[in-house]
Amino acid sequence: METLDSGSWSTNYEVGNGETRSFSVTVQAPPWGSGNGSALHTIYAKGSDTFDSTLVYKDFSFYLKYSENPTYIAKSNAETAKINAQNALNTASTGIASAGGIINDARNLGADVKDAELKLTSAQSFLESAQSKLSNANTYFSSENYELAISTANEATNLANSAKSDANNAYNLGLQAKQAIEIAKNNAQNAIQKADQAIKSANSAIQTAKAAITNVKSVGADVSTAQVLLDTANTNLNSASSKYTDANSNFNNKNYDAAKQLAEQAESYAIDAETEAKKAESTATQIKVKYESEQGRAELKLTQAQNTYNTIVGLTDQVNMMITHLSEMDVDPSEFKSDIEKATVNLLDAKGDVEKAKNRYDGGEYDDSKKYSLQSLDVTEKATADLQNLLYNMALSAQEVTLDKQSKAKSSYESSLSNLETNKHRLSGDIYASQQTSLNDANKNIENGLSIIEEAKTNLNSKNYVDAINLYRNAFSEFSNAKILSESVINATKGESLKRAIMTYGGIGGGIVLLLVSVVLLLRKRKIKGKESKRTCPKCGATLLADAEFCPKCGTKVSKESGE
Repeated sequence: METLDSGSWSTNYEVGNGETRSFSVTVQAPPWGSGNGSALHTIYAKGSDTFDSTLVYKDFSFYLKYSENPTYIAKSNAETAKINAQNALNTASTGIASAGGIINDARNLGADVKDAELKLTSAQSFLESAQSKLSNANTYFSSENYELAISTANEATNLANSAKSDANNAYNLGLQAKQAIEIAKNNAQNAIQKADQAIKSANSAIQTAKAAITNVKSVGADVSTAQVLLDTANTNLNSASSKYTDANSNFNNKNYDAAKQLAEQAESYAIDAETEAKKAESTATQIKVKYESEQGRAELKLTQAQNTYNTIVGLTDQVNMMITHLSEMDVDPSEFKSDIEKATVNLLDAKGDVEKAKNRYDGGEYDDSKKYSLQSLDVTEKATADLQNLLYNMALSAQEVTLDKQSKAKSSYESSLSNLETNKHRLSGDIYASQQTSLNDANKNIENGLSIIEEAKTNLNSKNYVDAINLYRNAFSEFSNAKILSESVINATKGESLKRAIMTYGGIGGGIVLLLVSVVLLLRKRKIKGKESKRTCPKCGATLLADAEFCPKCGTKVSKESGE
């Protein structure tokens, strides 16, 4: 008896004449199912030493039917389920690793991989669940609970397939993000390169325009129109450079879309800068060509003369305004009379020369036009110097009267403060508090005035004479207010003290004292009125106020005794 578990079996036997031999084969059946097989036996005739070549073949086939064993079937199915689950897990793990790699690449490039990361996280979660299920299936298999092992292994397979699906989605999203960021990076790089070239080109154009303007300016031509264009070009170039710097900063921070946008703005500014620079160069060239002609030189000087004349007219207006301000500060305007008359004469001469230059130019007499323009420039230059010197002297006068007013305000304040404290016991609480408030306000005025004086000194040293005069005027006003407040406190304190003194004596005696005081005050008032009516200007005879120091009609300085 031969036993055949699997594969094939063969053997040789010799059978003698008249001899019978039987053979049997036992096949190990699988757990279940059925199968087909065949057998071939060959008979050779043998002589004494050799086989006869005559062959006799005997073939037959067979069919095997095996009885089924449920336990073996379940075990086999469980093994298959576990194998399938493990294969699914391996495939999912490979997908997750690939997705993680592409996502990391995209992230390192600065791409937004949030969606891909969410899918990858989901895939990892499914994989962990699948691994847990497969572990449970192995446990059930070991305890020969094959049915539960099969269902659990199938669950692991399903979870692993879900992990694989999410891993594939994560991979695709990561790949898309990577490709998108690479495109954005490439676009940003191209935009930055174009901006760099545009900036270099604009800078070159600006340098060329600057050289052209300098060349034209050196011969005395007016290049203001070309300079305006060049200034605009420089402004645009600065903006381009700023945008370019921001673009590179965003690129380094992997903000490629913002970098591209900023680079495009930089390129646009640079193109505008180059355009303006070329206009400036062209304008400078045109100016030079025109200046080199007789007409051009005449036009240049005429324009300069007109501009200078307009400037001196504005300066004259400022002088007149400052005279008004100084008059409010008790400064005698007549001391500036000769300087003003001199400047006025120069101004009229300059105006006349400008008009002559314009008429000659319109008539095509360019040499004469240039001559009168030069005369006007010479006169206005002198007039400007005179007016600046006049403003300086005005500022010094304003400073002098302001400092004098400060001294008087301070003296009045200190006197009032001392008087208030001396008579404090004679005043009611409300009166004392009220007068103290007034003195506090006066002190604030003085402090404000001192602060303004410092600012005025700074402007005076910087030759900003108009601003200095206006500031001295403000300081003068502060000191005047301080002096008024301080004097009001003195008068109020004296009046209150007198009133209390009268009330103290009372009766008939008090009435007599009050009557005497009233008579004295009345006589003083009449005397003052008499003086006011008699004061007149010694020069023009105009009536003067009691405290006037200057004649309101002719401006002559007068003494307080004039006309008495």
